[in-house]
Amino acid sequence: MAQFTVVSWNYRDTPGVLDSNISLGYSYWEEALKSRGIKKYVILVTCNRLELYFYWNLTDTSGFQNSVIKRDEDAVRHLFRVASGLESMSVGENDILRQIKESYETALERGHVNKPLSAIFRKSLSIGKRVRERTSISKGKTSIPSIAIEKLKSKFGIEGKKVLIIGTGRMAISLGKYIGKENPASITVCGRNPEKTMEAATILNCKFASLRNMKEEIKENDIILTATTSSEILIKREDMIWAGRDKFFVDISKPDNIENLTESIEGIHVMNIGSLENVMEMNRSMKKKEILAAGNMVEEEIEKTMKKFKEIEYDDLIAHMYRYSRLKQKEEVEEFKREISKGTDIDSAIYAMANSLSKKVLSPYTAAFRKMIETSDPKELNRFLSELKTAIHGEEFGEIDDIMNT
Repeated sequence: MAQFTVVSWNYRDTPGVLDSNISLGYSYWEEALKSRGIKKYVILVTCNRLELYFYWNLTDTSGFQNSVIKRDEDAVRHLFRVASGLESMSVGENDILRQIKESYETALERGHVNKPLSAIFRKSLSIGKRVRERTSISKGKTSIPSIAIEKLKSKFGIEGKKVLIIGTGRMAISLGKYIGKENPASITVCGRNPEKTMEAATILNCKFASLRNMKEEIKENDIILTATTSSEILIKREDMIWAGRDKFFVDISKPDNIENLTESIEGIHVMNIGSLENVMEMNRSMKKKEILAAGNMVEEEIEKTMKKFKEIEYDDLIAHMYRYSRLKQKEEVEEFKREISKGTDIDSAIYAMANSLSKKVLSPYTAAFRKMIETSDPKELNRFLSELKTAIHGEEFGEIDDIMNT
């Protein structure tokens, strides 16, 4: 039977392959799912996680190497914890809730969401919002850009300094908004795509430059921030040395955009996400009570959600049974008409149609029923059989041994 499943690569469990898998792109993972016959799915891609959510019986895990795979209740729990900010590198961050919503809406627009997926993702968004409303898990600086700017401010200072931001996406714009509050002398956005670069500069009310002029811009500015999805190192050691002293480089890209110095160089400072981990760990330590409360809220919803999920599954199964029955009914009516046209006695034709219809309709369910009898607990099965027989005509079956012998 189909299962709600998540295939996850994330910063904590699979850091070695995360960056390379993210760089393959959204379309690659769409094709990877479709090639397995999986048509209903939601793909979540952030700086720190790549996750494929779907409703399917996954038997072939090739192509999903070095991933963490969770199913049914464990998969639901994982999604709820991610939405609540409990699995984020910076605990309680708000961006992840927006990213889940956007991923779900993208899948919805492309027709990749069925009823079970929709129910679970809507519930995850509801829980993520409720956790933030009822706990203080998202209080203070929780986003990576805000933490990076706070640390930069304490170590190097920002006021009166010239700032270069390399990147035009949400993270880059978020960096620009935070650093703009610290009274820098100027801000310049540098990007590969001219239109996106101008758009980012308009949002931040600052200057813009082409990525082709990046080296010159590095030389002209005091603080250089990178937040891109480039899979390459954009700023190398020799670029930093050439640009001169008294520079502070901050890299919050995944994978890294700035080469990590193996030895210190006077007047050059480099900070990346790894440098921020102690700050984020301190943040996590200070919020132990909030984390516990949020975790308890998630657990309280698991049983109710799984019950609702199973109800949706069974409703779909019953609807499918009726569709299948109607299809077989149509086939048998057509066969009946053919027999009558050939001169077959009407009573014989009716009896043949009724007999064939009952066999065709009951055949797949009889096979499944026999399998259930072989594998189920006798007491539970006896209870089910009694209820089934009562529902059919108000009488009860005999004992389970009689059924098994029959």
